[in-house]
Amino acid sequence: MQIKEVRELFPITRELCYLDAASLSPLNINAKKTLCDFYDEVAKYAASKFEEWEEKIEECREEAAKLIKARKSEIALVKNASEGINLTALLI
Repeated sequence: MQIKEVRELFPITRELCYLDAASLSPLNINAKKTLCDFYDEVAKYAASKFEEWEEKIEECREEAAKLIKARKSEIALVKNASEGINLTALLI
């Protein structure tokens, strides 16, 4: 993927050069759609789709592992960098 194609995924780049990702990063259009789809399901079904969502989480872990040539067991999905750093510090 070329840099122009990547920039097109982030609408913010049409107006800004965003350099601060310390607390809230701009979403790309694919992530936004996925989140909106998820919240639509939550609104319609509440927790009745929890097992399906857990399966998707496991698929994400598998894809992340492939991306960095790791084992799925080495991948943890956390809500933010601070949580990841704290969990890592706890395990050391």
